[in-house]
Amino acid sequence: MDYGIQMPAGTSDAIIRFQSVHASNLAGTSSPGFKAEIPYTKQLKQSQNEAMVKPRFNTRHLPEPGRSQTNFSSGPLRNTSRDLDVAVSGKGWLVVEVNGTEMLTRNGQLDIGANGTLMTSSGYPVMGQGGGAIDLPEFSSITIGRDGSISLVPRGGQGSEIVEADRIMLVNPDESDLQRQTGSMFRYAGDAPLAVDANVELLSGVLEASNVDGVAELMSFMALGREFEMNVKMMTAFGDMSSSGDKLIQLNVT
Repeated sequence: MDYGIQMPAGTSDAIIRFQSVHASNLAGTSSPGFKAEIPYTKQLKQSQNEAMVKPRFNTRHLPEPGRSQTNFSSGPLRNTSRDLDVAVSGKGWLVVEVNGTEMLTRNGQLDIGANGTLMTSSGYPVMGQGGGAIDLPEFSSITIGRDGSISLVPRGGQGSEIVEADRIMLVNPDESDLQRQTGSMFRYAGDAPLAVDANVELLSGVLEASNVDGVAELMSFMALGREFEMNVKMMTAFGDMSSSGDKLIQLNVT
């Protein structure tokens, strides 16, 4: 068998992985704070089967999918005028709790749970600077400041009776220490513990939209589909060539 069939076969496998990344990006276009994932090919790798045969020209190489990267650029800001909507201004993250683990997100579409817990739209508790989830008493109005402070007027109180209930934990770790999780979540994998960054600021009544370019993702997905079809045709051609060679060998033997 001609080892050349491994080239389109390996490329087809990489294309399927890349298409899954673009599909995930397309699914995240409507998620606040979602960050686009960027797939890329790490290097060309010589076929292991050919490497065992010496000496000969290195004419067969396989693409090796590399680890995808994340586009951490800020998405467009959208005014909502909703008291519980916030967006991180510039660099920085909100800290939430997911199954007992601290995660980072820029999804600032917040809400109040049944027990008064401040949560994201995905249902994850938002962490306060004290290290625990933010539990709020009943209130008649609420304001989230640029520093993450949560000021509210207790239910039944006067407009002048403003109390600071808690402060949202805002951090800004090195992006190289972040590991992508499902949705718009990232896990911090650095050596030092997460620490509050006083330079991170919030904008109230604003949401950061996804930074995914939906049109570009769709075009990339379609282009990969055409490349996949081309590689399937190449595999079929190599198979036909191999069958023709087998027939010639049989004719010579007989």
